[in-house]
Amino acid sequence: MPVTTPGRVRRRGRRRAIIVTAAAGVVIAGGLVFLVVQFVAASPDRANLGPRVFKVGRADRLAPRIAQDGPLLFKDTLNRGREIYVQHRGGDEEKGWMAFEAYGAGAPRTPDCVLVWEQEERHFRDPCGSTPVAADGAGLVHYQATVDGGTVVVDLNRRT
Repeated sequence: MPVTTPGRVRRRGRRRAIIVTAAAGVVIAGGLVFLVVQFVAASPDRANLGPRVFKVGRADRLAPRIAQDGPLLFKDTLNRGREIYVQHRGGDEEKGWMAFEAYGAGAPRTPDCVLVWEQEERHFRDPCGSTPVAADGAGLVHYQATVDGGTVVVDLNRRT
């Protein structure tokens, strides 16, 4: 029968304390991850998972492109499952910028319901509704769009 020395008892006690502490840490970390996932799933707009400012590009390049081809569609902006159109109206590259959600009022947020720009008619067709949407996105959720240092910037924190 082996003899138990005080040093051996202390080492067993330390090992046990380390194992219990590590297991408790894993359980606590798992609980925190679960709570964060639940919060994000319940309140995706309140969860700050990254920047909410979207730098679209240089105004002097985008304005002529939009004038010729129509508004720019950005899908899944900033990985938030939010599609937006960026539109420019008028002759001044520094002014007249707009950003708005790419879904008709009350339409489901599915790929089949993203507004479609009709170049000839100069308005949006709502594939999930019957009423065309004006080129300025009237009636849709708008976000602040400005030009900063020559770059078009959309602030998804600021609805207008």
